[in-house]
Amino acid sequence: MISIRNEKRYGLTLLILLAIVCVRAAYLRHWENTLDADEAVVGIMALHILEQKALPIFYYGQAYMGTLEQFSMALFFKLAGFHPEAVRWIPGTYFLLSLFLFFYVIRRYVYPNRFNLTLSFLIFPSLYSTIW
Repeated sequence: MISIRNEKRYGLTLLILLAIVCVRAAYLRHWENTLDADEAVVGIMALHILEQKALPIFYYGQAYMGTLEQFSMALFFKLAGFHPEAVRWIPGTYFLLSLFLFFYVIRRYVYPNRFNLTLSFLIFPSLYSTIW
């Protein structure tokens, strides 16, 4: 049975999640319409994967970063076509998935009565976590 108190808490949680997504979306919307060098390399790797020119294990020029993002982007390009702005959609999707995982772990295991407070710290994240 859901009490009124729980309904208010989950309403606040949804409001916080909406604020997190809106702040990130507003920032990305006003970001330059050009890709930086790192994003361009990710897009090129995704195109190479899609064209089956290469199946890289590591990020081009590195020996330590994996290629999950590039393979995900190649699948997205195959389904929806190539667009430079789409290079930012895959990290955004992973951000949303990590946000819900963070919410679940905090609510379930860490601070079951204070997860809204903990979640609210993500409304205004660092610049790095906002653009990447």
